[in-house]
Amino acid sequence: MAHLSLHIEAPMNGTVNQCLEAFFTPTSALDEYRCDSCGRVGTSTLSPSILAPPTILMIHLKRLVLGKKLQHLVGFEEELDLNPHMAVKGEPLIYELIGAIEHI
Repeated sequence: MAHLSLHIEAPMNGTVNQCLEAFFTPTSALDEYRCDSCGRVGTSTLSPSILAPPTILMIHLKRLVLGKKLQHLVGFEEELDLNPHMAVKGEPLIYELIGAIEHI
């Protein structure tokens, strides 16, 4: 995969790692569904993960709520391990920060 761009929520007083943890946490769907094969009604769980490591990883923090910009700071480290968010876990998958943009 050439690049991956993630658009994730920026919680109050969090870090980029905490934002990623929240983004990749499995969540239950509110609606039930009917299985096409057996016809049974069931619930589903959304479990986001990354299938292949990207060459370039871009993380966009969503900082607008109802048209108003959030003013809190979001911390970040110079290295990020993407392995916990991969579909197949393996060795550490370290990405180095090469740039950050701050909109004022």
